[in-house]
Amino acid sequence: MDPQVSIKITEAPIQPASCRAFIYDESCGGQLIFTGAVRNKTGEEDIIKLEYSSYVPMAEKEILKIAEEALGNWEIKKLLVHQRIGILMPGEISVIVGVACPHRIDAFESCKFIIDTLKSTVPIWKKEIGRDGTNWVS
Repeated sequence: MDPQVSIKITEAPIQPASCRAFIYDESCGGQLIFTGAVRNKTGEEDIIKLEYSSYVPMAEKEILKIAEEALGNWEIKKLLVHQRIGILMPGEISVIVGVACPHRIDAFESCKFIIDTLKSTVPIWKKEIGRDGTNWVS
């Protein structure tokens, strides 16, 4: 079976239930979803909202490269990366990474690789808007 992949960059709220349904696979004992949410604090700074922006065509290509590398390194049947852009409030989901693998070790390792690489290489920029001003986060 070829792996199924879902990559999306969207301004619409991410739907965890549909993400969970996408990665469901009876042949996989390791079904893992990482959910990243907007915090209400960075250090001592209160965060009012975040603004994510991206050059979407390039970001999608970079996420696809990450997916291809993960598929080459771990036994993954289903892989999902949904990233939200636009203005998000504390508590809202900013990213979901999901994988379905026959074994849990592949699920844990591949999911960690995907989110860590996404955060360090994909052109998605985050601006924190706090009570004390605005800060671009690298």
